Amino acid sequence: MRALSEELENPHNRHRWRKLEGSDATTYEMLTKIQALQRRLIAKTEEAVERDLLIAEKDKLYVECKNILARQPGPEVAEQLSAYQQARPRAAGHAHGLASSDSSRAARARRCATRRGR
Repeated sequence: MRALSEELENPHNRHRWRKLEGSDATTYEMLTKIQALQRRLIAKTEEAVERDLLIAEKDKLYVECKNILARQPGPEVAEQLSAYQQARPRAAGHAHGLASSDSSRAARARRCATRRGR
């Protein structure tokens, strides 16, 4: 591909086409058509390379996003959180019950201590 583009930019024998133009018009037309097609081919190849680079960049971005999403918490975490939120009021009630029971025992212990101290 590089050779074609270099040849189009710097042909070795620039005047060979002038002789051909006067003697054989169909061959000259075919050669000019070939040159035009070569130019189009080079342009399309460059476009394809740019697209491939863009696709590779988008693919890399997709993989990065996929990895980020893989690290995010899933529905299992939401279920666990819901279970903890439902269990928390029960645990708080249980802790409150233990605290009141503990304070009543402490009060009973003070009463007993004051009775013994008399």
